[in-house]
Amino acid sequence: MAESIPDLAVKLGIPPEQLALTIETYNSHCLQNHDGEFAKAPEYLNKIEKKNFYAVTSSFRVFTTLGGLQIDRHTRVLNRDGEIIEGLYAGGNCSGGMYGSDYSILTCGGALGYAVYSGLTAGKNSAEYIKGINP
Repeated sequence: MAESIPDLAVKLGIPPEQLALTIETYNSHCLQNHDGEFAKAPEYLNKIEKKNFYAVTSSFRVFTTLGGLQIDRHTRVLNRDGEIIEGLYAGGNCSGGMYGSDYSILTCGGALGYAVYSGLTAGKNSAEYIKGINP
């Protein structure tokens, strides 16, 4: 996390002027409501401008966990009979369900979004569960 784009670039070990140019180019796509470089759908073009900037590093991996714990849409773990196991939550690829038994998408970061989203959801839901049993 950094409060400015140059600070974020320093933390990432990349040239600050290059990151600033990249963000400037992306923001111009947002203003034009058209991404001529990567054809990102206009409804997903959101200008980068608020303070507190975050970044993650990612590298290409071909394999991922398949199967694992079965969960429902609230990230609650299910037993073999498909019943909720009270108080147990899971997220990420180890929770199964996103790809089933086949991971045919070989793209860098293809599972990263699901891992972040389901992990966040599992954390929030488990915190709510704990609040409910410990008023």
